[in-house]
Amino acid sequence: MKRITEPLNMMGFSVTSQKDGTPPLEIFKVSQANSINYEVPVASAQVKSCLMFAALYANGTSTIHENSQTRDHTERMFKKFGIPIDVIQSKIIKTISITPPKEIKPCNIEICSDFSSAAFFILAAIITPNSHLVIKNVGINNTRIGLLIALKKMGGYIDIQNISGEYEPTADIEIKTSRLKGINLDPKLVSNIIDELPVLFIAAALAEGKTKIKGVKELRMKESDRLESMAKSLELFGVPFTLSDDAIDIIGLNQPTFDHNSANPFEDAEIDSFGDHRVAMA
Repeated sequence: MKRITEPLNMMGFSVTSQKDGTPPLEIFKVSQANSINYEVPVASAQVKSCLMFAALYANGTSTIHENSQTRDHTERMFKKFGIPIDVIQSKIIKTISITPPKEIKPCNIEICSDFSSAAFFILAAIITPNSHLVIKNVGINNTRIGLLIALKKMGGYIDIQNISGEYEPTADIEIKTSRLKGINLDPKLVSNIIDELPVLFIAAALAEGKTKIKGVKELRMKESDRLESMAKSLELFGVPFTLSDDAIDIIGLNQPTFDHNSANPFEDAEIDSFGDHRVAMA
């Protein structure tokens, strides 16, 4: 939790953790917080959003810098609520400046279908024989749909239709059964696809050839060590792979689709989800 507690304490908030930086946390009331000029050291929308909300209670304009693209739902929501926010995107650095408002304007919010939840059904349709699936009103924020880019590159049939939405774009996603091939995932996509990587691991396990995924050390900081959790699951299923601290190469089993007439490419196994919902769903 140091990635959260340290910048909050720099702002004058009072948050303490255990000696190793883990919960339980103690949070104490303070009379005033200071503005901050801070560069987020990791590609984390959670850390960024935490500081953005904290900035609403600071004594001046706070500036937050990030050098990797992360989801921007909080920035969009702040604009919707009329909160003074200035976002400047250079070639490398994104700078967010927030001035505490005198008041936050109420407004109506429509919550679209969650892309991360839809991801499992997208892959299920791709690997199921004779599938034709349309998922309605899914959020397609460009900071969230890296999985679609990866699956399309692997050969997946995916079509985005009926795009709408002023603050958060939504669309219907059409998917059909497809044969997948291995790819080298662009490391720039990793922060975009971080929550859907377990889905991509399964796609890679069924694809033809090798899929190389680098720069995924942040997976080790999720609800479980998600890189290790998925690697152990792949091993139990008999899927060949090589693992390092921040990368994994997966050798696909070249299974076009699942059907009753073909052998199950996976070995039978009892899987530990390690208390991680995305590992369980994958």
